[in-house]
Amino acid sequence: MSGWLKLHSSWMTSADYLSASAHVGWAMSIVLLAKVAFHTTLAVWLAFGLGMLAAGLKEYVYDANFETPKQTFKDNTVDFLTYLAGGLAGLVPSLFL
Repeated sequence: MSGWLKLHSSWMTSADYLSASAHVGWAMSIVLLAKVAFHTTLAVWLAFGLGMLAAGLKEYVYDANFETPKQTFKDNTVDFLTYLAGGLAGLVPSLFL
């Protein structure tokens, strides 16, 4: 087979990609679950707000002090921003469902 069609790649096995996917997926799932379970905008906003508070504490308190290997402020910020992206990805459609 010629080289123009690559059916495999290493980007999907990258630790950064897998980490970002997990952070986005969990945050989005929690917000969408709040909408499905409670059917209220208040539940969605609470899930988003409390989720971002929990994500901030997890990244900047727990992970900054206890995660191995040692995390830098940049690592924690990237992780928090991917939680934020996932939360927003769940929040926006939930407000219109």
